[in-house]
Amino acid sequence: MLFKLNEEKNTVTGIKTKYKEISFQVKNIQQNKFIINRLRIGFFIVTTAFVVYESIFSLSFNPLFFFLSMLKFIVAFSTILFLGYIVIGDTNYLSRIQDKSIRKKEVIARILHLMKDVTIMILILSAIYGILYATGLPKYIEANFLAENPTLEFPLRYKPSNIELILIISIIIIQLLSLFNLNYWIYTRGTQYTGYNNEKKILKLKISRAIIGYVINAIIFGILLTFIMDDFFVATKFPDIMASWDKFDAIFTSNAYILLVIELVMILILNLYYIVDGYLANKLRMNFVKIDVIES
Repeated sequence: MLFKLNEEKNTVTGIKTKYKEISFQVKNIQQNKFIINRLRIGFFIVTTAFVVYESIFSLSFNPLFFFLSMLKFIVAFSTILFLGYIVIGDTNYLSRIQDKSIRKKEVIARILHLMKDVTIMILILSAIYGILYATGLPKYIEANFLAENPTLEFPLRYKPSNIELILIISIIIIQLLSLFNLNYWIYTRGTQYTGYNNEKKILKLKISRAIIGYVINAIIFGILLTFIMDDFFVATKFPDIMASWDKFDAIFTSNAYILLVIELVMILILNLYYIVDGYLANKLRMNFVKIDVIES
């Protein structure tokens, strides 16, 4: 028992040390700072564009719909920013990560940096939402709509049933967990280092191996779960004013929560896969580094 406690303490200490090392490299190595800052800007611009369109305007400013879809876009595009943290390191790093216990500390430290950036992103997007709401724009849009359609309900005032509320909150929580699980899986399953670029001060990756995971998960979270599942749920709740899926609306109109159940199950299965396959990849993979000579 004491040995296990000491091992866990050493793991936490190791992660803190790695976290500080990455912070130092980002702040003091100009090339690393340049890469991370550019990726942060790209992450912010792309995510904001999608969130503003889908969560605010397309789904009519409703706060539940906002957080439901916002986190999916953040998960989808977080892998782009995480790529910057993956390539931070030196030639010694290529030797260290052959040890799976050290590799685990390295990836968790990088994910913690990503989570810090994501937290800032969530706060910024929430502030944008609050500012737009404070201007009265949502109520202005609603008033214009109701003036022309007095018998219809506007999505801004959507009040979920108890089961819908529980399901939506559950999906939001699991999406937050996806940020860690997905990027852990991206690193352990999709990352293979091929060398070190001394000029750019970054690690070299086998892009063909990594790109598959990036693209697939961007499609799952950025398109399937958002533009299909979330939009389908809203269209089912508001068939008279939202883009409607005529062939399926009749099936789910009185049981729209089933769509949320399906979405929740999909995300849970994805996370289970990320956890299990990520653990197995970190434990069994022997080719995290595939290089004959480290470039100088």
